[in-house]
Amino acid sequence: MPKPTPKLTADQFKKAVKSLKESDPDFDAFRIELAEEVLTGEYTSKMIAEMYDVSYMIVNRTVNKILDYHFDTTSLPKGWVCEAVELPKEEMVRVKELSRELKKAHQAKKRKAATK
Repeated sequence: MPKPTPKLTADQFKKAVKSLKESDPDFDAFRIELAEEVLTGEYTSKMIAEMYDVSYMIVNRTVNKILDYHFDTTSLPKGWVCEAVELPKEEMVRVKELSRELKKAHQAKKRKAATK
C-alpha cells in the first residue's frame, strides 16, 4: 500500500507555490490546481489523474515538487513533521506554545553542540 501524501494547509500551499513561481515563472497553473486538490484536499494523485484524464506522473511530479519546496524552505528540524490539525482554539494555543518550547530547546541543543 503506498504511503499517504502529506497534507499542507491552504496557507502553506499558497506560500510554497508563490515562492516556486518566483523561481520558476513558467510553473504551469493547471498543474498547480491539480496539486492543490491532492495537497490540501482528500484526493490522491491517482484519483486526480483519473478525474482530469491526465498522466499520474505529471500530477505526482508537481505534488512532489511543491512538497519538496515547502519542506526545504520551512524551519523544521530534521525528523520533525508538519501536520494540519483541527482543534478547539484553546487547545491550539497550547499546542503552538508546546511547539515553540520544543523548537527553542532544539535550537539550544544545536547551539550547544556547535560550541563543543
